[in-house]
Amino acid sequence: MYRKLAESGGRVLGYHCSGTITQAEVKEIHREIEQTLAEHGSVRLLMELGDLSMPDPMAALEDLKLTPEYLTDVERFAIIGDERWQRWLTSLTDVVAKGSARHFEPGQLTEAWSWVKED
Repeated sequence: MYRKLAESGGRVLGYHCSGTITQAEVKEIHREIEQTLAEHGSVRLLMELGDLSMPDPMAALEDLKLTPEYLTDVERFAIIGDERWQRWLTSLTDVVAKGSARHFEPGQLTEAWSWVKED
């Protein structure tokens, strides 16, 4: 499941994800990203992954289908988590995205927000 973080606003979106993310939840997050892009032209993302397990296969497929549509419009992408696959995701995103991605350890939420929001 996920919840949108209260610090979100303008072109900055932050989410806390835990457990298993479903295909419907991935679609909801993508809708919010698309709305932000329509309003602001770019987006900055923060994903606090916590105890997130690998997404279910349909959610992963949905994410792979939708992500390329806006990957070039993500200015910054902060990923917070301590799993190896989360670090790998950050590295991959930093290579393929137009903007930059950075990994933060759990407990660095304040630092991650500062980095995502800084001009």
